[in-house]
Amino acid sequence: MTFKTIAAVDRQTAKINLHGTFDFSSGPQFLQCGEAALAAPHISDIEIDMGGVRSMDSSALDALLTLREKASSHNRTVTLVGCRRSVLHLLEAANLEPLFAANA
Repeated sequence: MTFKTIAAVDRQTAKINLHGTFDFSSGPQFLQCGEAALAAPHISDIEIDMGGVRSMDSSALDALLTLREKASSHNRTVTLVGCRRSVLHLLEAANLEPLFAANA
């Protein structure tokens, strides 16, 4: 399955929609998209719509944490929305759900 990111800006929120399998091979593309959002000075929040993510692995968790750390160093937040049950389960198992205010 292919992976794609779709980014948009709504006022001060960068919205990134993810589709496909989020894994080691898609991490760099995700981070590039997230870093572009962080480069915009008017962006205060990054919202990641995970509704299109069919599966993800530990590399994806690492990419999410990396973006969160970079955002935090710029006083910005990262929120996950639209998480499927399998994604929420992985976040819960890794005890990361609270860091992203993840929701379905």
